[in-house]
Amino acid sequence: MSEEIVKYDDSYLSTLREGSRDEVEDLAGEVNPLDLMPRLILPRDGTRDLKCTLGEDTLFTRKKITAIVLWAGARRTLWRPEGSETEDNMPVCSTGVQRISTFHRRNDKGIGRWIVSGNEHLPGPFGDSPEGLEDVNGTAEVSCSGCMFNEFGSTPHWDLSKEGDAGKACNEGRMLALRVVDKVSSFATSTGDEVGLYSHTGDGPILLCNLSATSIKTVRKMAAAAVSRQIALSRLVWSMGAEIKENGSIQWSVLDVNLVGYPVKEILDNIDRDRDVVMSLFEVGGGGIIDVSGDDQVLP
Repeated sequence: MSEEIVKYDDSYLSTLREGSRDEVEDLAGEVNPLDLMPRLILPRDGTRDLKCTLGEDTLFTRKKITAIVLWAGARRTLWRPEGSETEDNMPVCSTGVQRISTFHRRNDKGIGRWIVSGNEHLPGPFGDSPEGLEDVNGTAEVSCSGCMFNEFGSTPHWDLSKEGDAGKACNEGRMLALRVVDKVSSFATSTGDEVGLYSHTGDGPILLCNLSATSIKTVRKMAAAAVSRQIALSRLVWSMGAEIKENGSIQWSVLDVNLVGYPVKEILDNIDRDRDVVMSLFEVGGGGIIDVSGDDQVLP
């Protein structure tokens, strides 16, 4: 064996990719495309560090990021009561990730898929046993607007260990698809304020950020900024970080955002293409069922 020392660096990855395309394409059918997107996770350790992970790998940790929201979605998930969890960690009912307008407060169009098989001992969505509601696959479609566990104060009726909890038994959250950007220029508005202009190289990944109910208010703030300006959310740039909240011994983190500017004209077409990719995964893909069980932002 030659004792010549070979220098390895990032360029070696290009060597490994050569000739791998056909094999990778064969394997791609076995992979959920959503699992290939890194997750941006709010802190659970009392710090303000945002962590970006892909599988078990940490891609980066930062106090703040600056990003464009390519797409905003919403989801509802009803987990099994404490003490009755199963190894598959599947929820009793889930809507998957839907368009953010699906759960409109005055016109709730949410539809959950209730798994009846194996959950017959649990109360049903309308107060009685769910038996008899299922289809041939052992599941049933449930309208969120008529489900008792989508009501405030329903938690103790679902989970007896949470007596006095005034919240909903069904966990509602938001999902953001993000593209990280950097400031490249700025301009002055008619009022003299300086507004940043942002761009990206196009070779970074799209990030998914799953937010619990405590951050819904933040997402509504972002939506209000877009609607009031009559500018799409994907045309606004936000500084994003984490804010730690406390109630006695319980701590949790919420998304904290500030509007800092707009994307440069040169990347608008790229933003639209990225948005189309995300929408196809979530909307055309049947609601984008993904595992969100590990993304709660409650701190120990």
